[in-house]
Parts: sequence; structure tokens; C-alpha cells
Amino acid sequence: MRLLVPNSRNAQAYALIRSLRSRAERIVALAERRWPGESWLAHGAFAREVDRRIATTWPMDAWERGPRGAANAPAEGRYLAEVERVCEEERIDWAFPSVEGTIYVFARNCARLLRRGVSLVCPPLEVVERVNDKLDCMRHLAEAGVVVPRSLALSADSLREAAAELGFPLVVKPRRASASRGVHVIRDLDGLRWAHGALEKRYGDPMVQEYIPGPLDGGFLRVIGVADSTGTVLGLHVARTLLTLFPDAVLPPAVARSERHEGVAAVTAGAVKALGITGPFLLQFKVDSRDGRPKLLEANCKLSYRVWTAMADGIDVPRLALDVAARREVRAVEPARVGTVFVNQIELLLARLLHPGRAKTVAAIVREGPRVIDPYVAHFARHPTVSARWWAIFLGFALKERLIRRLRKAGPRGQR
Repeated sequence: MRLLVPNSRNAQAYALIRSLRSRAERIVALAERRWPGESWLAHGAFAREVDRRIATTWPMDAWERGPRGAANAPAEGRYLAEVERVCEEERIDWAFPSVEGTIYVFARNCARLLRRGVSLVCPPLEVVERVNDKLDCMRHLAEAGVVVPRSLALSADSLREAAAELGFPLVVKPRRASASRGVHVIRDLDGLRWAHGALEKRYGDPMVQEYIPGPLDGGFLRVIGVADSTGTVLGLHVARTLLTLFPDAVLPPAVARSERHEGVAAVTAGAVKALGITGPFLLQFKVDSRDGRPKLLEANCKLSYRVWTAMADGIDVPRLALDVAARREVRAVEPARVGTVFVNQIELLLARLLHPGRAKTVAAIVREGPRVIDPYVAHFARHPTVSARWWAIFLGFALKERLIRRLRKAGPRGQR
């Protein structure tokens, strides 16, 4: 296999590079850039397992605005031409995109790449579009009987109606975005007007969703797995977030622990079937403090950026996903180990500095075993430049989020 790995700035790419190195004759990593020099932050491309790294243009902004005609947007066309040139030069026969924007671009050009001999590890376009449109995804799940938050389209003319139907607080988010970008918990109509205006400029009209009450620390479940071509779940890993860096954001989790949750597993199986997901998936649940039941907040047909936790507990998601895409006979793997404590050392250090009281609540758990630390600490000696680049990205993200939260406190009264 000669493997192309796009979006090497993301943690998913680094995980799959390490997972699939033994299967690949050659690995070529793409570093998509929006501004000069950004490709140097594509940490996965600097791993020793990568044979060549190539900077490319950025294709994903058009995806965030929603569906359009059959033709690629100009940025997507430029990117595909670069991808095709790399595939020809390197005789690439497999490509494994792992974040929403690149998955969409590769899926909509699947036939074009197949004609060049390039197979893809990604779902069909119709599944990608269904799942990546968060509102459409919620509607499909609700129709299939999956318990999800009530969700509505939101326009400038429907603000009062949405507020009256759902009540405050409520959640406003883009219909297409990744890594929780643009998600806001809103407390009143002024805040709702502000959120709609802020999101519409970049993403188009957003969606609004019922707020599920309850803390994220201890109440947020991340489900990682792989489904075969029939939608049957082959492997499943459930991790409960015990400490987040920011108390109102699911990203990033500083401490988590794997567990077995039969109810969540059953809902996951139904949701994956309903959406037609094939290959890797990520589902996110929040425990509703009103009835104690986990409610499905979001589904994704991609690798989780926390996929290393599933790999550490015995489910090698990238390898399983590749086998499914290659139509090899794949059997369900043994249940993942449970009780493992996963620690992101840098996130935990920042949480202790910013929120010492919250960090104390998990201090005893962090000392318990078995414990697994994140790969950027665990593999620092082998990949120091990879880790340094990742931490630069993460610290920039954390500082930006800290600044945004300060600005929000001084902003509209209903904004959070």
C-alpha cells in the first residue's frame, strides 16, 4: 500500500500514520495551509513514519457553507488537482482523509480518484452529506427513534419562534463545522440575535437545539468505533470525560476513563444503522441531569481526534477501517478494555492552573491505574518536533478560547 494522508495538522492523521506504518510501503502526508507557513504546524507530517510531506492549498471553506451544485468549488478544484499530481508522482493507491472537510472533498470526487487507481477510506458521499449536516443528521436519528435534543433550523425571521418552542437556555451551532467551532449556549433573545448574526456570516443560517442540562465533567461520553458495510458495529470504545479544560466545552478533555455502557452501545448501534455509516465513527452523548439518561448530541463519520484512547484499549480503529474499505472479511473484535484512565498531560496542567478546584476532584483518579498518557507526551523522545508542533497548536487554541470567554463576558447579556 502506498498511502496518502491528508490533514496532517490534525491528531487523527498522526494516529493513523502510527497505526498503518507497518502496512504501508510508503506514506505521503499532506499539509493543507490557509496562510504562508501554516504547513509547518502540520505535526503529523513530521513523524518519522512519513516518507514525504507536501504542502497544499486549503479546500474546506466552501464545505462549511453547505450544499451546492455538482461542480467543485474553486478551492476544491485547485486542491484536487494538487492531490491528483501527488498521487501520480507517488503512485498512491489508498487515501485516508480523517476530518470533515477533507472527507467531503474526497467523497464527492471518489469516482475521479478511482479512475486514477486511488481507493478511499471514507463513506459514500450521501452518508457524508447526511451526517455532516448536523440538522439533517438529528432529523434522521429522531425518525429512527433515537433520543436526541429537539433541533430546528434558525433564520433571522424565526428567532422568536425557536426561542418560544425550545425555551432558554438553548444551543446555537453551525450546521457544518468541526471541533465544536461556533457552538454557543444562549440565555436570552438578545444573545440569540447575536449568535445568529455571528454564525450566518461564515456558515450560513445555523441551527438551534434544545439544551441538555448537566455538567460535562463526568457527564460527557465519547463513543469511538468502526462499522462494516452493513452498518454492523465491529468494535466499540466508550470513554467518560472526567475533567475538561473549560467547564462549558467538550474540547479538550484533560482526563477520561473507559467504561462499558450497554445502553449507550445499543443506541450507538441503532444510530449507525439509521445513518448508514460505514467505517470509523464518533458519537457524543451527554447525561441529562433531569432523568439521568445519556442523550445523543452529535454523530460523525470520521476518526475521533481522541482515537488513540480506543487504540490503547485494544481497538485499532484505523486498521479496522482500512480492512472494511478494502472489503476484507472482518469480524467483530473483542470488547475494549475498560477502567483505563486517559490523561492529557498538558491539558491537565492547564486545568490545574486555570481551575485548581475542579482539577482536585480528579486528582485521586489520575493516580489510579491502569493509566495511559497522550501520545504527544508518550512519544516525545521519538517525535520531539511532532509534539512541539502539536503543543504550539494546542496552546494557541487554549489561549484563543480563554480570550473568547473573556470577551463573551463583556458582550451581549445572553451570550455564553
